[in-house]
Amino acid sequence: MKYRYEIIKNDEVSDDEYENAFRCSVASVESILYDYNVDVTTDLPSIYISQNKNSDEMPFLLQQCNDLIKGSFINAAGNLFEEFKGIALTEIKNT
Repeated sequence: MKYRYEIIKNDEVSDDEYENAFRCSVASVESILYDYNVDVTTDLPSIYISQNKNSDEMPFLLQQCNDLIKGSFINAAGNLFEEFKGIALTEIKNT
């Protein structure tokens, strides 16, 4: 199983600003999930969180994952970073 977080760019910011915010969010997600048995990969504009190859299942459901990493995309006021317009979530089942 894999979770995909598509980070949608705010059209009012530059590509550099968006990419910097994206990289900061990725670093935060990686740090938060470091002790879990998951792999974090990216393919701009997406962050993928997948079960480790040595694991039989994801250590958490999508909602639990959201709860863990939501701070990676918001500022101190609880608002989405201005560089992002939104986040689209997808759960990808193993085929």
